[in-house]
Amino acid sequence: MMYPIYPGEIQKRTCPCIVITDQQALFIEASQDFTDKNGVKRCAGEQYRIKGPCQFVPGPYETVKRTVNSIILHAGQGIYVKNNDTSEIRLVEGPLPFLMDTFESLYMKSLPEEQAVAVGVSWKQSYEAIKLQLSTGEIICVVDPSGAERVYMGPQGLLLGPQDEVKILKLSGGKPKGSTMFDVARVSVGPDFMSDRIICSTKDNMEIEMLVTYKWQLLLNQTSAVQLFQTEDFVGIACRKLQSKIRECAAEKNFQEFKVDTVRHLQAGMFSNNVAVPSGDEKVNLDNCLFFEDLNYLVTEVDVKELEPLDKGLKRQFNAELQERMKVLVARMQQEAEVELAKYKQQQELLLLESRRCALQEAKAEQTKEETLGRSRIDQELGLLLAKAHDEVAEKVKGKDRELGTYEMRRKMEILGADGAPRYIEYLRTQAMGGVKQNWIVGTESSMSLPLSG
Repeated sequence: MMYPIYPGEIQKRTCPCIVITDQQALFIEASQDFTDKNGVKRCAGEQYRIKGPCQFVPGPYETVKRTVNSIILHAGQGIYVKNNDTSEIRLVEGPLPFLMDTFESLYMKSLPEEQAVAVGVSWKQSYEAIKLQLSTGEIICVVDPSGAERVYMGPQGLLLGPQDEVKILKLSGGKPKGSTMFDVARVSVGPDFMSDRIICSTKDNMEIEMLVTYKWQLLLNQTSAVQLFQTEDFVGIACRKLQSKIRECAAEKNFQEFKVDTVRHLQAGMFSNNVAVPSGDEKVNLDNCLFFEDLNYLVTEVDVKELEPLDKGLKRQFNAELQERMKVLVARMQQEAEVELAKYKQQQELLLLESRRCALQEAKAEQTKEETLGRSRIDQELGLLLAKAHDEVAEKVKGKDRELGTYEMRRKMEILGADGAPRYIEYLRTQAMGGVKQNWIVGTESSMSLPLSG
């Protein structure tokens, strides 16, 4: 379109038409006070947004600062957005297309390096929301800006808020427990296994070292889970309690007695029956277990992997005895294995003989069946041949009877002469009437001539 310039007018600039889609927006700044074409009063320096889809031609007092595109957020994704006017920071979660306003900007967040390493995420700053993925049996404690703690239990994924932090626990590790400390954010509630190395004394003052393995589990709800994260080193506390129990069991037995069946002695001394443990909001009773109520820590199994005296001389003697017992045990196991192998071979031979016998019986049954079926087929074929022969003989007999009848009729007609046919018919009629009983009534004054056959 062309516009003429009138007298007194000066052409300053040509403004192009800007086309934006539904996923775009224009940031506009007013250069002076004016009222736009929609009747909205704009002040000098004011910034506002024009959303698509549309065609936009800037007015004489409007300056296009920049074009922004929507940020596409899928399910499980989010970004941090800051309000520059109020300094408020918020988390925008998908799925949605997010289009910023003129007073908003992306907020860069990062976790402290200690927390980032513990949860396994990057500690570099990013406006993308930090996502934590919890597996089954994992829990994590998140602290909000007010200091309130909330525990999340897997399996699930969660996005940290812009000012949220992850609580870190320092838990005992290594063997013996406490020799090493680990920073842990994701806590496993089990069931799982844990090992510890313990030094204890028996009733006869024999110092021994044991490598013990426990099967444990945390029985938690939301309240008890928060309390767990408020406990310093619950692993170390549980291990010290277990060590105390094991030392009590060892102190009640002599070394020779204790080393024979160590696991049974530990289970008898540590575990109890009819133990009340939490299950959701209720309590149930379990047998053969150990439960620390202050930690909600349940131990269901104990096993001894290693056991040896600390005294070097006794240790050598114990190892020699242990090797001797192992030789005896191995020899006994070999004998038992040989016996079992012999039994297995006998069973296999019996199974083979039985299978052969069954196969022979099946073969005989199949042969008998084939013979029976063969005889049946032969009898059936003979019956068909006999029936066919009987039918052929009967048909031939009928043919001969017809030929004899025709011959006899022809001979009788020849005997009767030229008028043989009518006479023969009369003959047949007379023969037929001869078998019928007849009564003749003859009047007194009448006479009747009876047909007499010649």
